[in-house]
Amino acid sequence: MAEAQNTYRNVMIDIETLATGKDAVVLSIAAVAFDINPYTMKGDDRPKAQISPEALHIGLSVTEQIQMGRHVSDDTLAWWMQTLGGMDGSAMPDGEALPCADALGKLQDYLRKASDGFELKDTEFDVSVWCRGPQFDWAILEDLSAQYGVKLGVKYSKVFDTRTAGLFASTRERETMEKSKAHNALEDCFSQIRDLEHVAATIGAITL
Repeated sequence: MAEAQNTYRNVMIDIETLATGKDAVVLSIAAVAFDINPYTMKGDDRPKAQISPEALHIGLSVTEQIQMGRHVSDDTLAWWMQTLGGMDGSAMPDGEALPCADALGKLQDYLRKASDGFELKDTEFDVSVWCRGPQFDWAILEDLSAQYGVKLGVKYSKVFDTRTAGLFASTRERETMEKSKAHNALEDCFSQIRDLEHVAATIGAITL
């Protein structure tokens, strides 16, 4: 993976899991570095996200996580069966699933590169993380990283919620906001970045 450029100080993160609690087994992690500059308009005079051409999309070993005591929910498995007809691979990235410590290390490296390697203090990176519900994605990742002794390096005050941000979009913008049905972490990241474009189109400026 090439190094993310220092113009991207925001990272959208999404995960797919086999449960909904903090101790859920994580199937995959995706991360996309981006920025939205409301003063750089395209031909339609709408704010557009500048998205890094280098994204992260990795699968994690399910067997290893179960051995470590992480949880698989019967309800979530049933949801996967009803939604996609089972785990047919469409939710998973290409390539082999990684050991969890390796996967978390890759996420940590991506966050570091998105911040251009600049650390606020100790191992806190100058980067903002966005999720569609940090109480889900980020809480699970923090629980998993604590279990493996990996510090992701994002300050608590630098974690933001695209769902809350979406409340500030106009009714017209909300009607056109996408709800990703891919159930693929990488596609969900791109969809959630587009949601933030709608918010910027409403308020005319967004500090990211």
